[in-house]
Amino acid sequence: MAKLHPESQELLQRLAALGWGPLTKLTPQQARQYSDERARTTSSPTVEFKGTTQQIACGKSSIPVRLYYPTDYYSKPALLVFFHGGGFVFGSLDSHHDAVSSVAQLAKCAVASVDYRLAPEHKFPRAVEDALECTQWFMSADNRESVGLA
Repeated sequence: MAKLHPESQELLQRLAALGWGPLTKLTPQQARQYSDERARTTSSPTVEFKGTTQQIACGKSSIPVRLYYPTDYYSKPALLVFFHGGGFVFGSLDSHHDAVSSVAQLAKCAVASVDYRLAPEHKFPRAVEDALECTQWFMSADNRESVGLA
């Protein structure tokens, strides 16, 4: 049987030390807390964060979006719109901060990380509608210009 890489073994031990048990046994609130703790426990040195967090008007609501820019970007970089994982129940701007920072830096593009509304407080298809509305917001040239994008 193949052995896990030592770094993978260490990660699994750190996650087990959190003492949460299987994710499937947690309430949505516990899963969110676990996700945030896991992000803090497993975070690596991040690339420099250059950007802002702001609210954008999506449909009838205002959705938090964190804009990331690579440290050496040129004027009006290309944009990737990012939606965190978590089955539409957990995950946040903070839980995916390291990953999104790295994508912006390595891809040399701006990244808009969307903090869509989560279930069960917001019933399906609300999260999907938030994703669509935020993507449409960024498709508008005036809106992209307002945040310094191409």
